[in-house]
Amino acid sequence: MSDAEDSAHPASSALGTKEYWDAHYAVELGNYQESQDEGEIWFGKQAETRAVQYLVAQAKEGARVLDFGCGNGHFLRRLRSSRIEWGALRGTDYSEPSIDLCKKIEEEQREDGEREIKYTVFDILSADSLAAMGDARFDFIHDKGTWDAISLSDERTARLAAYRRALAALLAEDGQFVIVSCNYTTAELRDFFVDDQQLEFVSELPETKQTAAFSYIRWQDRRALPHCSIQEEIEDDDGTRLDNSTRA
Repeated sequence: MSDAEDSAHPASSALGTKEYWDAHYAVELGNYQESQDEGEIWFGKQAETRAVQYLVAQAKEGARVLDFGCGNGHFLRRLRSSRIEWGALRGTDYSEPSIDLCKKIEEEQREDGEREIKYTVFDILSADSLAAMGDARFDFIHDKGTWDAISLSDERTARLAAYRRALAALLAEDGQFVIVSCNYTTAELRDFFVDDQQLEFVSELPETKQTAAFSYIRWQDRRALPHCSIQEEIEDDDGTRLDNSTRA
């Protein structure tokens, strides 16, 4: 990564550490056990709805979805309630308390006949963790704020390389990588993830009135279908970027 690319990143922060998220989700797990509070929806419900609607519109029956940094699992539960008969819904997070929370909610809320959502402790940054995923491949890989958080580190260049390796290993041929960011512009995201070997930018997700300020970018495996379009503005509901004072 060039110096110009590296300077695009927000400053390093505690939000870029596993310890921060372990502590955060330990509290969230306690809250759920005490009061059935599932925790917040990152970037808001409207933003989540936009991503859900896009995947539902694009997916074929039997599509397999992987959520990088699933948090409390709400996004995957929204997908499950859609009309699509998913082939697999899988959430991963490097925070064990996050996965414990997801499993607890799944155990208590999944109704008879509903597809089970599988949750796995998985560290995008770890080669051993990636190897443990075996031959699993997914038609959609979704990230809502995960790259935003883990990039808040002095090791961001190495982390980007590890993230790209995980995408290369886990995205199916003709698969789509859908990323939602409140920290980076479309141009910055293209610099991070688009290359001549694996991924090409395909398009932005369709806008809604309430979420037009967000950046929803999807990439498709270059082996399948190259196209390109662009959306230029991205920010959170209140116009902020994720940094030392805001959450992923």
